[in-house]
Amino acid sequence: MHLRVPAMPPGTTHRSGGGDAGDHTLGDLLRVCRSRLTPAEAGLRFRGGGRRTAGLRREEVSVLTGISVDYYSRLEQGRAHHPSAAVVGALARGLRLDPVTRRHLYHLAGLNPGLEPHPTDAQAHPRLRELLQQSAPCAAFVLSPCLDLLAANPPARAVLSPLGEHPNILRALLTRLPQSVFFTDRQAVADACLSALRENATHLPDDPGIQDIIAELADRSPGFTAMWQQTESAVPFRACACACAATVLHPVTGPLTLTYRSVGVPAAPGQRLVVGAPAPGSRDAEALTFLTAMTAPA
Repeated sequence: MHLRVPAMPPGTTHRSGGGDAGDHTLGDLLRVCRSRLTPAEAGLRFRGGGRRTAGLRREEVSVLTGISVDYYSRLEQGRAHHPSAAVVGALARGLRLDPVTRRHLYHLAGLNPGLEPHPTDAQAHPRLRELLQQSAPCAAFVLSPCLDLLAANPPARAVLSPLGEHPNILRALLTRLPQSVFFTDRQAVADACLSALRENATHLPDDPGIQDIIAELADRSPGFTAMWQQTESAVPFRACACACAATVLHPVTGPLTLTYRSVGVPAAPGQRLVVGAPAPGSRDAEALTFLTAMTAPA
C-alpha cells in the first residue's frame, strides 16, 4: 500500500512556465525533463537525419522506461493523474533525474518518494540469501548499497526488531532519536555505516538509493553533512578486512554483544551479507538463543 501525500501545500497553484522543477505540474515536469535529455545522454543510438528538437521523443521515453507511448502521452497531457510508484520510478530512472527532481516528481504524483523499491535494492542476491540461510544460529542480514535491510534470518530479525520492519540502518541511527540509544556506541556504528556508504557511492555513483539516502539525511539529520564530508579523507572501508563488535541494548535481553563480519558477491555490487556471532558459551549466546525463541512467529 502506497502512502499518498500532498503534491504541494494547500492553496498553492501550479504554474506552467519557469525553469525550476518546482514550477511545473506532473505533465509539465515530464515534458521539460524529456526535452532536456538527448538520446546520446540516455544511452540511445538513432539513425537518420537531423531532429527538430534535441530532446527525447515520447517513443524513446517508452523504450527507456517500458511504459507504453499512449500512457506516457496521457501523463504528459494531464489525462492520467495517479501513476503508480513503479511507473514514477521507471520515469525517474529513464529520464536520468537527479535526486531533487526525482523526489519532486514523486510528490507531484502524490506519492511518498521513500516507497519506491529501487531495482538494485528490491531483493537480496540469491547467493547472499543462500549464505544467509546457512548462517544460523548467528544473526545474519543483507544490506543494500544504501544500507536498506533487504533480508534477515530469524536471529537477526529478533536483534533488529526495535528498528522496525524494513529499516535503513543509517536512517534509524541518525533520524530516529528515541532509538538512537539502541547501539551503546552509536557514533562508532554510524562511522562504520557512513564509511560503507561512501565506498558504495564511489563505486556506484548513479545508484538512486544511495543518492536518495544522502539527500534525505542531509535534510533531516543535523550534523550529517559534516560527518559525510569527513568520510572523504577517512581510511577506505574494507568490509572483509576485520571483524568488529557492537553492543545493543535490546528491550528483551538487555545488553547483547555480537562480533560482525560481512561478505559480498561480484554479481551484486554494494550488497553485503552481515553476520553477527556471539562468543561461544557466553551470556550473549544464551541471550541470542532466548531472544530468537521469544520473537519467533507462533
